[in-house]
Amino acid sequence: MDRKQVRARILEVGQMVKAKLMAKEKEQNISYSDDIEKRAGIWYKERGYKYIDDADYHINRLMQYFDILNPKEGSSVFEIGTGQCYLLFMCRELRGCRVAGVEWKYDDEDSGIKDPEKKPYRDLKKYAYHLFREYLGLEDVIRHFIVEEYKPIDFGGNYDAIIATRATFNRHWREGEYRYWLRDCYEHLNPEGRLMIALNKVEPDALEALPFLRPAQPTRENEKLTIISREMIGQVVLGKS
Repeated sequence: MDRKQVRARILEVGQMVKAKLMAKEKEQNISYSDDIEKRAGIWYKERGYKYIDDADYHINRLMQYFDILNPKEGSSVFEIGTGQCYLLFMCRELRGCRVAGVEWKYDDEDSGIKDPEKKPYRDLKKYAYHLFREYLGLEDVIRHFIVEEYKPIDFGGNYDAIIATRATFNRHWREGEYRYWLRDCYEHLNPEGRLMIALNKVEPDALEALPFLRPAQPTRENEKLTIISREMIGQVVLGKS
C-alpha cells in the first residue's frame, strides 16, 4: 500500500466500526449524555466517535509519528497501548514491518467489575478496539496486558522499535518506576533499537533525573514526542558506556 491507500483503508475501517457500534448501541439501548461522555471514552458530543469521525486528525498526527520513527523496511515494531492500531497498520503496510503490541486489559476481565455503571461503555470501547484489530488484520498480534509499575511487559521477543505514544500507564510514576520500565524496554530492544514515547505527564522529580523523557527541542506539533536510543537508555539507566 502507499500512503493514499493506507489513509483510505483506515477511513473505510472507521466507517465499518461505526456501523457496528451504532447497531450495538441500539440493540443494548446505550445512549450518551453530557455526564457520561468522558466515561465512554469512544464518543464525544463535539466530535462524535473518537478515531472515526475525527479520523483525519489522528491519521495526520500518526503519519507524522511514522515519519519521525522512519522504520526500516522489514524491521520490527512493538506498541504499548495499541488502541485503534492505526500506527502499527502504517508500519506494516508502508514498510513491511513485523508488528506486535499490548492493549489495556480491563479490570472486570480478571477481578470483578469495580464500577458497574461504567461497564456498558467500557465494553463498547473494548468492542470497538477489537473491531479495529480485526478489520486491520492485527487481531492475532495484539495481547491484552496491564502495564504496571515494577512489572515486566509481555513483549514476547526483541524489536527494532518500541513505541508508546498514547501512554497513560505512567500516572504518578517516580524515578524508580521509570528506571524499571526503561530497563525492561532496553532488554527487549535490538542493539540499534529505539524507544519512541509521548508521555502525557511526567512528575517533576522523575523528569529532573531522566530529562530524556521529554524532547530536547520540543516543537509545537510534537511537544512531548521523543525518541531514545537503546544506547542512551543503557548509559543513563544501566551505566553502560
